[in-house]
Amino acid sequence: MPAASVLNPRLPLGNRLNVERESRPGPNVHPTADEVFAAYDKAGLKMQPAKQHMASEYNAKFCVGDKSPDENVGLSVCEYGNEADATAGQVLSVKMFKEVANRNVYRNKNTTLAIVEIVKNADNDALVKKLVATFQAL
Repeated sequence: MPAASVLNPRLPLGNRLNVERESRPGPNVHPTADEVFAAYDKAGLKMQPAKQHMASEYNAKFCVGDKSPDENVGLSVCEYGNEADATAGQVLSVKMFKEVANRNVYRNKNTTLAIVEIVKNADNDALVKKLVATFQAL
């Protein structure tokens, strides 16, 4: 199975997503995207159902995105094969979206969390703070 970062760009999107899903780093990655979203559920942080998106754009192995119920906060959790790749992915993500206001990228071991506050207000500030704290505590 090819690494997600060397996917053939001519593959149809569905096939590319399948390869990435099958190329997840495995039991050595913590927190996994699944663990992050389970922690959000446990903490009562309500989000929409998470959806996989292209990981290779961030040189990641696997990524899942989500939004708050009102769609005012968006996030992406990406898994990497090791901490060095996660750090590089964090830097790349920041660089790719440097023009987007209210967007930050955090790293916890082999995993990154990108959050954008689409509507900036006190309620969304509080939600972002809880999402980040929950992620960092894993």
